[in-house]
Formats: sequence, C-alpha cells, structure tokens
Amino acid sequence: MRKHYRELLNYVQEIEGKYGTVSLMNNLELNHMLKLSYPCYKNEFASLNQYEVTICKKYLNGDINVHQLSYYLGGITDGKALKMAKLYANGRYELTERKNYWELKRR
Repeated sequence: MRKHYRELLNYVQEIEGKYGTVSLMNNLELNHMLKLSYPCYKNEFASLNQYEVTICKKYLNGDINVHQLSYYLGGITDGKALKMAKLYANGRYELTERKNYWELKRR
C-alpha cells in the first residue's frame, strides 16, 4: 500500500458518510481530495526505444552531457531529457518499437 493511501481512503469515507456519495462534494472538498490523491497515484513511465535506452545509458555513465542527451533524444528540452533519463534509471520505462528522429534520418 502506498504511503498516503490510508489518509486518502479515510477522507473518501468521511465524504461518503457526509453526502452518501463523493459526486456531491463541493469544489473545496474535491480539491483537497485531489491533493491527497496526487502522491498515491503518481505513476510516471517513459516510452523508450532501444536507441533512446542506449543514449540514456551513455548519459548516466557520464559519456555525454545534458545538452547532448536532449539533442540525441530528438531535440527535446533539457528538462524532458533529464526526466526521461531519471525514469530510465529508476526502471520506470517500457520498450517500444517506435523510431526516433535519428533512426528515421539514417534510412
């Protein structure tokens, strides 16, 4: 069970006890519930192909810098490239068959 899941479940049960259903809660209660649910359901994954996995490995080994990483990943921003590398390092990625910009250009 995730860290904050019990707190979210207690809040939902409190709202259901008050209104009978969560669909009748007001905007303030809805915002509080979303705030509680964010850490519980934050599942981020990166869809990487084999070329992008190789590039992320080179960055994590220190062979290339952040700017080269973003360039080789298709000209994305440095922040997005770092996020993809961090998700790869944490094992939060799935392999896909889609082609990268550089792989398409090679043909």
